[in-house]
Amino acid sequence: MKRISTLILVFAALYMLCCNVAVAQIETCNDVAPIGMSDSDNAQLYGKVHTVKESVFTVDYSRNVIDKGEFINSHITTYNSFGNEESVVKLDAEGAEVGKSITQYNEDRFKRVTTEYNELGERIMQTLYSFTADGVCAQMRLTDAMAITMATAEVSHGDNWASIGITYVGPFGDESSESRFEYNSLGRIEKSTIKAEGSIAVKLAKLDSNGYPKIIVTTVNGKTESKRSYKYVLDSNNNWTERIEYADNKPVEIRYRTIEYFK
Repeated sequence: MKRISTLILVFAALYMLCCNVAVAQIETCNDVAPIGMSDSDNAQLYGKVHTVKESVFTVDYSRNVIDKGEFINSHITTYNSFGNEESVVKLDAEGAEVGKSITQYNEDRFKRVTTEYNELGERIMQTLYSFTADGVCAQMRLTDAMAITMATAEVSHGDNWASIGITYVGPFGDESSESRFEYNSLGRIEKSTIKAEGSIAVKLAKLDSNGYPKIIVTTVNGKTESKRSYKYVLDSNNNWTERIEYADNKPVEIRYRTIEYFK
């Protein structure tokens, strides 16, 4: 049961912390979004984006000047012409592939299955999606390498798509956690909440005019755990190509993005 509990919490945390790969973000709720939004819309990308390579560095602030520090990792996300995510390739600090995910769609362009692979190309898990006839994601099922169900996520939607709730249940139905995402009128997440093992974690974001978080405050059981702020450099499409994260007004991380667009 400990293994199951850990898997449920990890699965829920990925959504709560909006971990496509970047765990610390509140910007997206992967796989589930207000109807009519593509994956690239949901990832807060503007224009006809084909690929995004995002690289993460620590910060060298030894001279009181923000410089790139240690290279941590990177990932490359590829979108099709409809804005739907086709693959994510994860690279380590040496540039070696350490994992990837591939998403397949049905004839209506609804997600059917996302398969995760390790660095050896071996399948390690899959997420299978169930949609209603009008394209609303109603359920996700997480299976391991042997196709055994590890968790099921039931999805609920608030009025006018102002919120999305996800309840994660283990294979025996006796362990669960809940995540909830609250959107503004532009479809950007302003608040996310996770309830698990008697604790409640909340992330509140103040957004800029492009919908990017300026400040994110995280509380656990009502106590402030962290306050992070962000500064961005944008390209001509208003997609950020550089993001600096600050903790206690000190820079702690730099992310760079190289974005290729469909022509």
